[in-house]
Amino acid sequence: MFRFLITASFTATILASCGGNSAEKKSDAPLTGEQVYMQNCITCHGVDGKAQMAGATDLSVSTLTAEQATAVITNGRNGMRSFSNELSKDEIDAVVKHIQTLRK
Repeated sequence: MFRFLITASFTATILASCGGNSAEKKSDAPLTGEQVYMQNCITCHGVDGKAQMAGATDLSVSTLTAEQATAVITNGRNGMRSFSNELSKDEIDAVVKHIQTLRK
């Protein structure tokens, strides 16, 4: 039982840390897709998209279309939370373009 509680606590901590606070922007200039990715995605997906922390998908082999990726980022899926309240449509579009560059 103790092992379960430790594992559950660790998993909850990892999931809570996935993503960043986009309110921490330092200027009004729009962020690039890579910047949005670095602020919100690397904890689970890693810099190269291959980290697969907390059950995250390996983005280097993702077959999602841009529309599907947009829906996942906007609405969340499985263990991934929604970013609809944190990222603008332009930021989501930019990060979708960036994650497509991570494909092999």
